[in-house]
Parts: sequence; structure tokens; C-alpha cells
Amino acid sequence: MKKIKKNIIVLYIILFCLITFTVYIFHTNSKFFFIILFLPILVFYIPTILFDSKKLIYFVLLFLMLFPQTYWYTNYVIVNQYTAFFILLILFIHTMKGFKYDNTFFIIFLIFFGLIILNAVRGLYRGYDRDFLIDETIKYLFYPITYYFFLLVFDEKKELGFIKKIFEYCIILASIASLEIIMMYLFITKGERVLTRFGNVILVGLLIALSFLRFKGVATVIRIYYYFSIVIMSIGILLTMQRSIWIATAASVVVFYFLDLISKKASFKESVLKLLVLCILLSSIIYVFNRISLNTEAIMERTENMLKGEVDSSLAIRIYTFLKVLDITKDEFLLGRGLGDAAFFPLLTSHAKNLVDNSYISIYWKMGLLGLLTFFILYTMVFWKLICIIKLTNDPIVKSISIIIFSVFIGQFINSLACVVLTQYHYNFIWAMFIAVTEFLYRKTVSLN
Repeated sequence: MKKIKKNIIVLYIILFCLITFTVYIFHTNSKFFFIILFLPILVFYIPTILFDSKKLIYFVLLFLMLFPQTYWYTNYVIVNQYTAFFILLILFIHTMKGFKYDNTFFIIFLIFFGLIILNAVRGLYRGYDRDFLIDETIKYLFYPITYYFFLLVFDEKKELGFIKKIFEYCIILASIASLEIIMMYLFITKGERVLTRFGNVILVGLLIALSFLRFKGVATVIRIYYYFSIVIMSIGILLTMQRSIWIATAASVVVFYFLDLISKKASFKESVLKLLVLCILLSSIIYVFNRISLNTEAIMERTENMLKGEVDSSLAIRIYTFLKVLDITKDEFLLGRGLGDAAFFPLLTSHAKNLVDNSYISIYWKMGLLGLLTFFILYTMVFWKLICIIKLTNDPIVKSISIIIFSVFIGQFINSLACVVLTQYHYNFIWAMFIAVTEFLYRKTVSLN
């Protein structure tokens, strides 16, 4: 156990120094940035990644969590459809080595997979833009393929400690992603918004750190590391200036603490202590942010509009795009218009866009009412299983991980009202991983009761 904790700290320090050095010195040269950060991993680990599912998990999480998902910053290498296809192909090959039907999500994922393939074929037949079509198909396929990949790995490992280690790794990566945001804020955007979509995975790391912080017997150095990560990740989320992720974070933290308190039947003294810790953390975040802030006007403006409930131009344009999508799909509401479809939104851009800032509208647009209902049924099953686990289990690690996943999904469901985080990013790998963890913990919990 001590060796694992030591390795975590060493890995954190190494990655912290690496990312700080490369972002600060080489952010003007994307190719050199890619070589410094990524090529050594490819050279030394690709041979083992192809055959070792455990190392593959760490590799994919590293890539998806530390590289932007958008083209906002041309100086950065982003996660594109080619690298995503390579990852998906390797996951598929691993999955086929031991595919199993005996899981409670089999039918719903079979339907979802069928809808993805059907609408990809429809998009191909209709001659939609090939890049849009491939990109969307890959992202949606991450759901079923990643789910079965993780089920296979969990059945092989049969260790709860392995899942905990993956979650600890997510804290490290989310912290580094936060440092990237801070570096971009200071040296690239110079006080303006940082639009990398990192906020979505930072929320994951934040919830994990808040949960693991309270485990009994955590070494002091690890506890300090958790506190530091929470402060850094909170600042990272703040600097995205993405109001939906702010609201999602607040909702996730509230749900997290509520479930934690009622599931553990904590005493009043313990509840007050946890609230005090949260207040101290918030104060630390505000203090550090004030020290590094270059321009608080943009943040204050977005915050004031949000608090006043004003409909600014951003929200008005979003509503316009939603109505436009509903209009163009009115004759194909059952199956949607197919993957790869794009539309023109004159108030937004002169170029054709294949998505709108809402996960539910996006999936309805491409896969219709059937796709949207399948999506909701899938997550309804996930939430129900998580509630069952939280109620039945006496294992503190199982309970904590279940609360983390539940809280993250609640936040991301709210975030998805103004973002395509649950459908149109490669972060679907992470959401599918969480669903597989839910299935594994559910079977483990039910078998003991």
C-alpha cells in the first residue's frame, strides 16, 4: 500500500513538472509539444499497450484527459478522429478476445449499437460530409465498445483496488489538465476564456479527490496532495468561464455531500466538520485565484448574467439553434436525420455545423426519438443501479465510488443542457467506463446480499 502511495506522488510530481515545462516553453510549437509529451510514451509503451489492457487504460485516459477536444487553440495537438479511431480499434480487438453477453446492459447496448450503425449507414447513403460522419460514429461507438472492454478487464482483475487506482490516476490527470488551463490563461489567452473542454474531466477528478480525501488512514502527504489538487481543479473549472460547467460542478458537489451524509448517517458534528472543510477549500480557491487572475471582468460579467437570469446573446443563439434542429427533424422524428448531418445556423456561423450545444437535442437530431429514448433508458438504469449499490453496500470504497459516479452524472446531465459532453466528445470513453464500473459494483454488491 505504501509503495502504491509513493508511486502516485512520484508520478504526480513528474507529470506536474513535465506539463508545466512543456506548456510554458513550447506552447508556440505544437509538434514539439507533442513529441516532448507523447512520443516517449508511444515508443516505450505501444508494444505492451497492444497486449496489456491495464496499460491501455492508463494510456487512453492520459491522451483523452490531457489533450483538448476542440480546435480553439491551433498551437495544441487535439484529439482528432484518426487517433480516436486507432484507440477504438485497439479497444475493439481487446473486447473481442473475451466478449460476454451476461450483463444487465446487454439489450440496451445492443439497441444503441444498432441505432448507431443504422444511422451511420443512412448518413453514408445520403452523402453527408465524410469527416462529420466518421467523427460522430466513432464518438458514439465509444459507449458500447468501451463498456464491454472494461467489463472484460474487471472480470480479469476482479479487484476493487484496481478500480480505485484508476480513479486515483484520474485525480492526477485532472490536476494536470487544470494546470494546462492555468498556463493557457496566463500565457495564451492572457486573461480570456480557456475553451478546451477540460472542465468536463476536471469535474470528475474534483469529485474523486473530495471523496478519497475523507478515507480513514490516508497518509498526511497524500491528504495534502488531495487538498492541493482540489484547489487547482476548482480554479481550472473557474477559468473555463463555462457557466454550464460551473452549475454542473455546484450540483455535483451538493449531490455528492447529500448522498455521502445520508448514506453514512453522519452525526451532526461530522456534518459540520465536512462543511467547514468545504468552506476552507473554497476560501483557498478564491485566495489563489485572486493571486493569478489577469482579468476578472469576463468572469464577473458571465456570473452576474447567470445570477440575474438574463438571456444574453449566447443563450438566445442556443435556443435559436435548438428550434432550427427541431424544425428540420419534424418529418424524421423517429430515427432522426442520420449521423453526419449538418445544418446552417446563420446567426451562429456561415459554415455548416453538425452539432448544437445540447446533448439531448444532438442525439435527437441524428438518431431521433428512438435514439433519445434509448439514451435515457440507459442512464436511468445506471442511476437505479447506483442507488441500489449505495443502499446495500457496507464497503466504504464501493459506496464512495458509486456516489462519485452518481454525482458526476448528475452534473453532466445538467451540463448537457448547454453542452454536448455526453454525446459529441471522446469523453464518452470515460462515461462508458463509469457505466462498466457501475455494472461491476452492482453484481458484486447483489451477490453479497
